[in-house]
Amino acid sequence: MENYNPLFDVKVNVRSLVKLLPDIKAKLKKNTNWYNLFKSTVFGPWLDVPNKPGNDSHLMNYVLQHQVYVPDVTDECSPITFHIGDNRLHFGRKEFCLVTGLRFGKLAVVDDKEITYVPFCERVFPDKCLPGPTQYNVKGQHFVNIVLEDKFEKTWLALSDEDAVRICLVVVSVVILSGRERRFNIPKHIMLLVEDFAAFNAFPWGEYLWKIFYLRTVNVVPKHANHHTTNKKKNPEFVPTYNLYGFVWAFKIWILESFPKSRIWWNKDDDVIPRGLAWSSKGKFEKSDYNTLFGPVTTSIFFSHDNL
Repeated sequence: MENYNPLFDVKVNVRSLVKLLPDIKAKLKKNTNWYNLFKSTVFGPWLDVPNKPGNDSHLMNYVLQHQVYVPDVTDECSPITFHIGDNRLHFGRKEFCLVTGLRFGKLAVVDDKEITYVPFCERVFPDKCLPGPTQYNVKGQHFVNIVLEDKFEKTWLALSDEDAVRICLVVVSVVILSGRERRFNIPKHIMLLVEDFAAFNAFPWGEYLWKIFYLRTVNVVPKHANHHTTNKKKNPEFVPTYNLYGFVWAFKIWILESFPKSRIWWNKDDDVIPRGLAWSSKGKFEKSDYNTLFGPVTTSIFFSHDNL
């Protein structure tokens, strides 16, 4: 792996749909029972994310292009190291916890292949519960539609208060925080877990979401760099693109926390916990602002551990 490469411009698609949280909050506030029940759950605080939360994907792309390359990616999911100017920064479980406020601990997830009965799905999606290879296959888009699409309002209103909140919890945990694309089925273990609110709240969501983010994000730039460079040489109009999955919002907030000059473009309410809810935009951050926020632009990226 080449250790030094020029900073290159790409389009970044963020799959974590934090922008849906204000819409879900508005829907739940139509009924006091829905709203209060959701607010009492582990994800209750996240209804208060700032309105129109922007991804600022180019901000994250700049930092990701300064990641220290990890040659052997394992399930240990150790902190990711970034080298920007004279700074060596680490983003791991501790930082993820400080930003999200979510619980960490031993993670025990039931294998979806071993799940034979999902009562929540039986009640809410009976047409998806017929025995066979597609039993309990419900796409994320179906969940989102029931919550946010007007044509599904009759279905939504027919739900019990508890099941209405369960659907929102699934959308938040899978589509929004995990960044799982809506065209994919919701994991059965999540639909099983949400049946029991106490178990759902006690689940180590910090560990669960950290592992998803880490395994989908570490080395994301070098994975695509050679392909993008080759195609750009063949076709000057080619637009290099990569996707970010997992709770990317936490990574963005960690960047803001790490560079004091971020307050030029973002406001922080120091009294708000968790930190992921304390920041809101007050101006547009442009690529031309890299020098101001990060210091002089460096062209050294994809460091190997041997360089440190």
